[in-house]
Amino acid sequence: MSEESKIPPYFYFNTKYCDWFQMLNNEQAGAVIKYICSYVKQAELPTIEDQAAAMLIEFIKTDIDHSFRKYHAQCENGKKGGAPKGNKNAAKKKATEEPPINELFGDIAYRIADVIFWNAQKEDFAISEYLSKSQIASIAACYHILDVDDISDIFDGTMKEFIINKSARQFCNELKQYAAAEFEEGDETFTETFARTKQAADKLLKMSLDEIKHFYSKCDLALEATDISETQIKEHYDFTEEEIKQILSATRQQNNPKTTQNNQI
Repeated sequence: MSEESKIPPYFYFNTKYCDWFQMLNNEQAGAVIKYICSYVKQAELPTIEDQAAAMLIEFIKTDIDHSFRKYHAQCENGKKGGAPKGNKNAAKKKATEEPPINELFGDIAYRIADVIFWNAQKEDFAISEYLSKSQIASIAACYHILDVDDISDIFDGTMKEFIINKSARQFCNELKQYAAAEFEEGDETFTETFARTKQAADKLLKMSLDEIKHFYSKCDLALEATDISETQIKEHYDFTEEEIKQILSATRQQNNPKTTQNNQI
């Protein structure tokens, strides 16, 4: 079975769909579930004639496709990461350069690798030729604060179109202004949150893109698949023994709030 045809051991069901399901009758809801099961298992898809059910399916399919893409990227990144077995110096060097596995660094790594660079790749946009690492860090920080994966609801057009037609500096400034306007202050001001988040992005961008993707794969597994076992990790991923220990340690912290540390840089 090829990497792209492998079926992930799980995918996430977004809680926003609970309200949608409540509006469906049992027959419609059952049809949606059966369709999604067939879609996930890559089996023959049943015909859906009900418009409400079909609409919900399309939304869920988008999330499934995203989860599958992340899973296949994790499998691929797992093969690329880690120091060679027996190379203690390389392992030590990587441990001092890589940030801790936590929600802040995990989300920022996702925004950099799976949002900014991935969207740029889709648009055939040589992002590094137009944006400095500091500007990419600023964009990642804003995406994190706004909790968005694209700018379609913020600006007309794509990031590539905005930057080429105007400038990278203007894009970063307007995105930051928008994030500041949308920000709801709590324990921190926007300035404090932005500075802390951008600092995390700056630290990640000292790594290569492949290293960032690999790091994100570990974070995603540790923070999201909190019930995954060592056996399942070894079966579905290609992390080193040391990386598996890191993942399981972060998972235990996630499952035990008393031992979970704050997101620190």
